[in-house]
Amino acid sequence: MALLLVASACEKGSGNRAPGGLRNAGVGDLQLLDHQPPDLAVQVPLDKPIILSFDAAVHPDAMNLDEFTLKTAKGLSIPGVFTTDSSGRAVHFQPLVELSRSEDYVFTLSPMICDRSFRSLDEEIVFGFRTYDTTPPRMTSTSIDTMLGSAPRSGSYLIEFDERLSPASIHENQITLMDEFKNSYPLDVSCEGTTLTVSLVQDLPGSRAMELVIKAGPGGIKDRSGNPLAKDGKIAFTTEVDTLAPVLVDMDPINMASNVSPRSRLEYRFTESMDPDSFEPSGLQLRDSFHNDIPYSIDFSRDLRFIRLLPKSPMVTGRSYTLTFIAGPTGVTDVSGNALSSGLSLPFTVGSDVSGPTLIASSPANNAARVSPNASFHLVFDENVKWHSFTQDSVHLSDGTRNIPLNIGFISTREALITTLTQLEIKSNYILTLEGGYDGIKDDAGNPMDRDVNLRFSTSDSSILPSFLVSPASNAVAVPTSSRVTAIANEPMDPASVDPSKFLVKDELDNNIPGSVLLERGNRVLVFEPNAGLPARSILDVVISGGAHGIRLANGNWLSKDLHFTFRTGIGADTRAPDLELTIDDIAQKRNKKLSVPQHGFTISISAFDPGDDAIDLSSIELELKGPEESPGNDDLFAMAIFSAGRADLRLSEEDRLPLGSYELVGRVKDLSGNWSKRVHFEFDVITASVVRRPFERTQVVWVRTDLDRDNQGRGNGKIDFDEDLVNHGFMSEGDPIGANKRLRKIILDGILAVANYSFHREGNGARKQGFVNIRLTSRRPCNGTYMRIALGGLDPRGPPGRKFGSDSTGILGRAFFDYRNGIPNEDDTLVKPGLGVFSGEMFLFQAKLYLDLWPFFLTPWGRDFRGLSPHIGGKPAGTHVFDRTVLAEDFDYDSATPNEKARFDEIFEAADAFAVATGSILAHEIGHTVGLVARGSAPAGLHGDGTLHNEFAQIGDLMNSIISYQSLQSTTFTFRALNLAYLREHILIR
Repeated sequence: MALLLVASACEKGSGNRAPGGLRNAGVGDLQLLDHQPPDLAVQVPLDKPIILSFDAAVHPDAMNLDEFTLKTAKGLSIPGVFTTDSSGRAVHFQPLVELSRSEDYVFTLSPMICDRSFRSLDEEIVFGFRTYDTTPPRMTSTSIDTMLGSAPRSGSYLIEFDERLSPASIHENQITLMDEFKNSYPLDVSCEGTTLTVSLVQDLPGSRAMELVIKAGPGGIKDRSGNPLAKDGKIAFTTEVDTLAPVLVDMDPINMASNVSPRSRLEYRFTESMDPDSFEPSGLQLRDSFHNDIPYSIDFSRDLRFIRLLPKSPMVTGRSYTLTFIAGPTGVTDVSGNALSSGLSLPFTVGSDVSGPTLIASSPANNAARVSPNASFHLVFDENVKWHSFTQDSVHLSDGTRNIPLNIGFISTREALITTLTQLEIKSNYILTLEGGYDGIKDDAGNPMDRDVNLRFSTSDSSILPSFLVSPASNAVAVPTSSRVTAIANEPMDPASVDPSKFLVKDELDNNIPGSVLLERGNRVLVFEPNAGLPARSILDVVISGGAHGIRLANGNWLSKDLHFTFRTGIGADTRAPDLELTIDDIAQKRNKKLSVPQHGFTISISAFDPGDDAIDLSSIELELKGPEESPGNDDLFAMAIFSAGRADLRLSEEDRLPLGSYELVGRVKDLSGNWSKRVHFEFDVITASVVRRPFERTQVVWVRTDLDRDNQGRGNGKIDFDEDLVNHGFMSEGDPIGANKRLRKIILDGILAVANYSFHREGNGARKQGFVNIRLTSRRPCNGTYMRIALGGLDPRGPPGRKFGSDSTGILGRAFFDYRNGIPNEDDTLVKPGLGVFSGEMFLFQAKLYLDLWPFFLTPWGRDFRGLSPHIGGKPAGTHVFDRTVLAEDFDYDSATPNEKARFDEIFEAADAFAVATGSILAHEIGHTVGLVARGSAPAGLHGDGTLHNEFAQIGDLMNSIISYQSLQSTTFTFRALNLAYLREHILIR
């Protein structure tokens, strides 16, 4: 297995190896302050320039069509010229051709745009606008089948227009649907972008000629620029055949019900819309037990699926009634004329209850203040209520402008639980309305609430919800019986909400363990002290009460529900002290001596260990920070901490910045049984984060060059090195028979850059995410500022010339200048003498030779990945296989592909992933050298580098290891170790 190892190297030295401005450059990132037109602007003049305002003068070289691009919505690039104002901060882009009327355009600013002091934008900014538009929108297509007489009778119809519509212009009366008999049908209408959605409220009759009309003119629908349709849009169609009989699926009262209210409304639901004209006495009869016809009024739901009958006088207590639906020619029918398959007789008996339900309690209460934005509403009634009377129409929550979507549930037959599907806005007023009347909330007998109930409340000023770190942790075992139980909140709690009934420890029989509850550490810590220790060999449940009556933060917010944490106790007490580690940014103890840090931005990491039971009491942490001036005290540090299992993190923000000087942090912690750890001492220095000491006083731009021909020790062979590597591995094919080479090259290069970006804690496309490093990769030449370049592809220029498949590799996958503290941010790692760059060609030679030496007795991981592709070992390169024209098409659908097509697709792209992981990891490694990894010696003078400028005592998964194998790259995620990452994030500084 040692033969699988290949090496990465660096070139020592720190002289100026590339032209360009250096330490006199600006600090931070370039900022776009404003742009005209604004995003989504309409009626933009055709001849006006686009104006972009920055916080500094833009570098003249950045003003080109690669960095600033204007395109039509269809992707056509628009040429233009650049001018600036006298300060250079306002860039004017004037298109060379007049923009088209009524056209959508997209303007994009590249992350590599830089100012004259070489600060880059480091984010892609995109905005769109629409030019002066007097052109009416035009209907282009519809989802309605207008030819075959098979348009669906229910659901929604989609109508496409040639431009985006204005949602504010959409109203129901602008769009009408009428059948051949001039009957109109209700519609719900909405739009998004260019799509108008027409939703049918009722099922349409079958085999019926229909016409949908979209009105034009001033009162019609409009585009975003305010232009209405020029003429009515008319869509004629015929609905599909309907021969299915309707089916009754729900009823209230239920069949054979008793105790029905004398004033109950009778409700019945069918599977489809019913014809109201068919509900005549000949088709629907309500009679009492004496066969008397009972007069009633009838109405229908908007979708005609619910039929509602209300007797014109109260029914008689104790009497039986029967509702009969008649089948046949005189019976009830659906809107297509289909009768019931058989008649229905539904008897029920009337009781004496004539009083509607009354809301007797609610939580939160009416007029409540500081309501948590995750609030749920517990409603209690004085009698049993019908669950199906609680609907989105009968229960709604409003902020005065819109209804908030709700989920309706029940705790008991008298208690409803209303929860919001989205978190409420803070500092806002709301009304929860419970509708009365027959369309509102009813009791079990069918009596409606007499009136609407409005519950008013206002939300708290904070969106931060409570969370708790409980010790012992959930699922912990062998917890000492001498332990107490603690819960650390993410913010201070409201003392008025804390009492012994809201922080409980229960046994398996749901009995409370006797004890006291304390509130400590600035109201952030709950402590449960058992009166006589915890019971041995027991499963215990810790309960923290949620809801409006539970434990609240000082900001007023509460838990959505009770929290439960379960653990198992052991057989005895704990007398062993825990251990404690103090460090910065998780840097291991053996590497954290006398670190130098800036005044803020770094994190003090505190980790506690209690071997055997992990019963740590993080709430007991005592910290003393000694420095040149008065430093934050123990309580201040505790208040700053973010707690997680076994650790606390104190991130020093700018407002908590420390004065310059030497510091000592002294800490200790108890376990849950009260045993104190030894005092731990940790020293560090706070120094000035000067331009000289900072590796990234601005974003470091890295141009990854794949356009070089450096074979034969720099003399070249007429072929691009990176392309040769892709051909040898089988990702590109000679002659490009199906035209797929360019696309595959881009996919693989993007994959390589994505892997490197992940190493620098960025998204695959380079966008920033939490904890990102100030390194921006690009595959094209940046503007002529301060940037580093590195070669990607080909063989080690130091190796013998003329090597090819079967030749020996130098064993070096990459080599780059080592640049102490990134002192030369315009490093050139594309040189041939010395030979620098990332040598994916050497990986091919090394792995191919290994494959030849071991095959057929052993299949190497590389051989497994590439034997189906590389032409040198019998594979078919991408573009030459019979399935490639299909699987390499941009519109290839994997889910609908054949098994053979899926297998070929997987063969290509799993190999592409493997190649990208290996090459991208080496690329990140070499970039690490060029920005200062790894300085020899211990921090702060160095970063624990060994004699080769790689990490001393590197372990598997360490990205700055000098020896990395192809196999390990595929099976292990390589990352920068904590000390390296702290340097890259400028959380520590080299003196």
